[in-house]
Amino acid sequence: TALTRCGFTVRNVQRGNMYDRVRESNDWPAALHIALHTNGFNGKASGTRVHCYPSEESRRIGRLIQDRIAPLSPGGPDKLVESAGLYELRATHMPAVLPEFGFHDEPEEAQWLIDSMPQIAEETCKAVCEFFGMAYVATETEPAETPEPPVVVESSEPLLTLLSSTRQGMTAGEVAAHFGWSLEEARKALEQLFSTGALRKRSSRYRLKN
Repeated sequence: TALTRCGFTVRNVQRGNMYDRVRESNDWPAALHIALHTNGFNGKASGTRVHCYPSEESRRIGRLIQDRIAPLSPGGPDKLVESAGLYELRATHMPAVLPEFGFHDEPEEAQWLIDSMPQIAEETCKAVCEFFGMAYVATETEPAETPEPPVVVESSEPLLTLLSSTRQGMTAGEVAAHFGWSLEEARKALEQLFSTGALRKRSSRYRLKN
């Protein structure tokens, strides 16, 4: 895993229930407890939620994870939530966080979760490295970063026309389906228009500015 590559000893406890996981962390004892989750609600809600116990160190690791994952997810709003009532946060004897990386019942975000798990894992690892003051070690096969190709300017006018025809706005998935683009192409086109001030964004939907 990314964490072991960076020098950490990790116990991935996927068996049993939350009481077993808390007991394992406390008995070891672990220096940090991370309960990895996705979220679900009504098929429309989206965004990254990182729950942390209301302590200084738990807030710090929660913020580090939130700051790395939230910019990657297609939805919103993104929140850091202090939760004293969640068992995996209150019953552990070390800093504890429960990241909900996205909503698995919102179609666009569900696809992002499927496609982006390796990146989510690496970014979470980077947050843990920063928390403990450890150097992040990249994978040997990690490709060199290449600049993203610019969105074709000609795509802006048809996209603006499409968005002007709907009051509720559209998601990147809906735009991709309409034009036959990939999800990434649609997201880049929408984000380019958003960055110029032509669009406003609420949750995962883009609308024309009035």
